[in-house]
Amino acid sequence: MQYDATRDIFAKMANESNITLEIFQILGGVSLFLFGIKLVTKSLEDFAGASLKMIITQLTKSRLRGFLIGIAIALSLQSSGAVMLMLVGFANSGLLAIGGAISLILGAGLGTTLTVQVLAFNIHKWAPAMLLVGFIVSRIGQDRTREFGKAIFAFGLVFLGMHLITNGAEPLAGEDFFPATVDFFRRTPLFAAVSAAVLAFVFQSGTAMMGLLLTLAFSGIVDIHSAIPFIVGANIGSCGIAFLGASGGRTNGYRVATAGLLARIIVGAIVIVFAKYYSQIAVFLSDSPARQIAHTHSMFAITGAVIFLPLSNVLAKLASVIVPESKAPAKFHPIYIAPHALANPPAALGGAAREVLREGDIVLSMLDDVMHALEKNDRNLLNDIVARDDKVDELQEAIRDYLTKLSESELSERESIAELQLLTFTLELEHIADVISKDIARHVEKRLEEGYYFSDEGWNEIRGFFDEVRTLFRSALNAIPLRDETLAGEIIDKMKQLVETQRLLTRNHIERLHAGSKFSAETSAIHLDLMADFARIAIHVSHIAYAILGKV
Repeated sequence: MQYDATRDIFAKMANESNITLEIFQILGGVSLFLFGIKLVTKSLEDFAGASLKMIITQLTKSRLRGFLIGIAIALSLQSSGAVMLMLVGFANSGLLAIGGAISLILGAGLGTTLTVQVLAFNIHKWAPAMLLVGFIVSRIGQDRTREFGKAIFAFGLVFLGMHLITNGAEPLAGEDFFPATVDFFRRTPLFAAVSAAVLAFVFQSGTAMMGLLLTLAFSGIVDIHSAIPFIVGANIGSCGIAFLGASGGRTNGYRVATAGLLARIIVGAIVIVFAKYYSQIAVFLSDSPARQIAHTHSMFAITGAVIFLPLSNVLAKLASVIVPESKAPAKFHPIYIAPHALANPPAALGGAAREVLREGDIVLSMLDDVMHALEKNDRNLLNDIVARDDKVDELQEAIRDYLTKLSESELSERESIAELQLLTFTLELEHIADVISKDIARHVEKRLEEGYYFSDEGWNEIRGFFDEVRTLFRSALNAIPLRDETLAGEIIDKMKQLVETQRLLTRNHIERLHAGSKFSAETSAIHLDLMADFARIAIHVSHIAYAILGKV
């Protein structure tokens, strides 16, 4: 009898030890799965992120087209949250209307369900093969081929993680606490939905939450009836990243995030109310619990598209009512760079690029206005130019610090080059702003104080040279978004011509002095300084072009 008691104690200890190991296997599998999901997103963003951002802003003229583009973007990025984060930035910048953003969000929601459909296939045994193929491809070919190989390798990690979770969960399914826990969530669908939403927000990925749900289905722990609240919560929780992206930005960003959340809450309520019919359709489509869950997830997205694609403008107006325009004047600050985006280098670089272009537009306005002040004797405009220089300084410092933090991340070669280019762009733009506010503005003020006038010939030379420098600057700003190397080469050639033009115009001015021109003598110093400062701007512009060509 004592022997039996001792044996029972050791059996209990062995069982507890097994349970501990199985829990660690599950947690390790979850860690590997989440890391794989993150790596998949990053690799596919590196593979196609930049071109997709251009598609977003250029091809959203109709709701259906925006919906289809949303599907394509989500398939490429494997994250509807990442798509929403981009859309918030574009809405803040005025490049995208809220109605157009809604159609993209609906498409992205459907696009990510296709990833869940792939995960629902029980192909975990192929994980080692995917790891091998991905490793080989990531070590050969060009940058894009390598990024595609990394994506394959990441999918291998995802499936390997799911395999570990499934193997760890199967033995625990027989323990008393597992059926009790599942039964509790089945009886409290609202609590289940909130729990799934919280996990999706923490993971910053609804797909990750769905993947974990599928592994429980593979183990026979959950079925379609108990899974529906989790599906609803995963879809709602994945909207959280959009609000993080909207924080500190303009009203339109919050409106886009709010519209996405409203759509998913309404669809979630519909799915919960009609859960019986959704589960019946899923059971009709497949006998596999995992595939039933994947089908219901897809039906969630399809329901949202059917309801809100025709009503996108109505949803946009509702979001505008919930998030009214702020009446208080907004304090000037960077609006496209957000700390949480640093974990996503393509998104961070995209935000920094938009901020650089914003800085460039301010500098261009300073250049235009300093010439207007010179032409119209407008002293008040000079004060405003100095104030705008402070804004340029603020943007330059923010962009510099942001990119410096980004450089501490693991960047691909292409991302490192882009980061260095953006640093060069913002620094050169700040230099140009300084030339305008500290030098040219000072020359204009001196002319106003002394009451000097330029000769007609001298003024025409100044005006003509300014126009050519302004055109050069405008071309540089146009070249930045697409890193247009052809245009960059033309800018460098034009800069060299302008330097020679300055030399010839200086000689003309000296000849007028020798001829005894009164106006030329009075304004000689200002005339020569203005021409030299315009030439300095052209040189700084050429540095932007050299950076585009990779010569930094």
